[in-house]
Amino acid sequence: MRKTRSSNDYMVQEFIGQWDDEGVFVYQAFNREIADWALMHQKFGGPNFNPTRMTWFKPSLAWMLYRAGYGRKPNQQKILKIKLSH
Repeated sequence: MRKTRSSNDYMVQEFIGQWDDEGVFVYQAFNREIADWALMHQKFGGPNFNPTRMTWFKPSLAWMLYRAGYGRKPNQQKILKIKLSH
């Protein structure tokens, strides 16, 4: 997100990322077990997933790779591309 001024001088937040008619794409790093379960079931869940845990997602794969130590940080070995519907 970045803030820009619109033509009528209002501050506007702008999404810089990938999207389509159905939603926006974001990237999130997970440990192997959570990512593998999500890929197999096409949803989040499983014994290691905690829906109340605070997490970060990024609109850029490059940014997420950097934040996850290029898959070398503990519990951030796999990065998933996730679509959030409108």
